[in-house]
Amino acid sequence: MMRSALPFALMFGLIAACGYGVADDGGSAVAQSSQKGAAPPTEPGSQGNSALTDGADDRPRRTMTESDRNWMVMAKGACGTGDFGTFLRAFGGSWAVREKYSAPTIQFGQQGTSRVMPRRQYLDQNNFPITPIDYEWGTADSYRNFEANDGDPKRLEYVELGVETASDNRRRVEWKPGKFEAQMVPRPEELEEGLGKLVEPSGPGGYLLFFPTADCWELAEDVSYPR
Repeated sequence: MMRSALPFALMFGLIAACGYGVADDGGSAVAQSSQKGAAPPTEPGSQGNSALTDGADDRPRRTMTESDRNWMVMAKGACGTGDFGTFLRAFGGSWAVREKYSAPTIQFGQQGTSRVMPRRQYLDQNNFPITPIDYEWGTADSYRNFEANDGDPKRLEYVELGVETASDNRRRVEWKPGKFEAQMVPRPEELEEGLGKLVEPSGPGGYLLFFPTADCWELAEDVSYPR
């Protein structure tokens, strides 16, 4: 299984980009990244709440695991140093980090028809689309499928990430799923490690927008591109 007790940090490549909009139909160029990093998250499912959510209710509360606590420490450290790449990996790795660092409302849905969704609804539905898988990234849906089918690696769908930063420190993460060089048969001889380049997109992907806060970032938009 692709798990470890304590995640490793990584750095993303960032492109300085000024003046892109925050509306769900705004476009921008993608900066490719070939980051290495942490193991996959523990995903408790869509039921439940914790003290980090925006209001109490009568639903069962989520339990903070040792893995969640490690991801939280990783996120806090990344916030303190301004390391967005490490912060994003922690954000994707744990529901607890996503609860702490999500805006009160999230712009969510398909580009052109997205809508404002309350944070608690967004989180309870497990809508965040990507997750760290060992040293790479994949779709959250495929990782849940992987876990539900005895860890069959054929179930995993990896993604290519690109990160942009705006002059006000907003971070826009573009993601696109597909087939990579490492999944080709035969595998390219010159490819020593990692996934290599994206060779066949399997979907349009989408973008995530994180706004800066007083001490970190928070997720404000999760928009998918139409097929």
